[in-house]
Amino acid sequence: MISCGVPFASATYKYYEREKRELPALPSLKICEAFDVNLGWLLAGRGQMRRSDAPEFAEACSLAVLFEHQARELSLPIDKLSKIIGFVAQQASQSNEAPTELAKKYFETLQRRISRMKNIDRHSSFPDSGLDQCDHAIFTKAREIGVCGALFMFAGAIGLIATSGQLTWDLARSAYLVMFVFGGSGVMIAEVFLRILRKHRHKHLPIFF
Repeated sequence: MISCGVPFASATYKYYEREKRELPALPSLKICEAFDVNLGWLLAGRGQMRRSDAPEFAEACSLAVLFEHQARELSLPIDKLSKIIGFVAQQASQSNEAPTELAKKYFETLQRRISRMKNIDRHSSFPDSGLDQCDHAIFTKAREIGVCGALFMFAGAIGLIATSGQLTWDLARSAYLVMFVFGGSGVMIAEVFLRILRKHRHKHLPIFF
């Protein structure tokens, strides 16, 4: 009996079992904790042998779980709720903790896990997810160069088209040409860096979203 957490020997236990001695309070509590039985049933044979067998206890566990489920506006399937109710009942019978507190703790843990999974899914959809700090810096800078280059190239092209009717080549047209050439060069440089990252990281890394 010592191995079960009850503080007396097997021979002493037999005296209690045969009702040759009265069972003291402390060993009674130890037996209840070790074998998950009700104190009233152990001492006087009243009520259910186990706390979890009582209809009122099962109802309390069910109501506690359903209340938390509704209060948090979740939509778990019936089979999942049944498993949660069983888990709460088991924990409550073993720990003597209130079913309401256990249900609250369970759903708090469940919601934290759901939020964490949503964050992982949201971040994993980004093209730069999974890159280390150095690769991420290269990817960000290459994308900035590519986007700026595309804007310059676009503005230069619009300017050249707008001044295409001029008979003379003025300073403005030269500026538009420089913007177009340097903008295109920026896009090409960004693409070279991203191509290297794609090759080594095996990820799709576009310049533009």
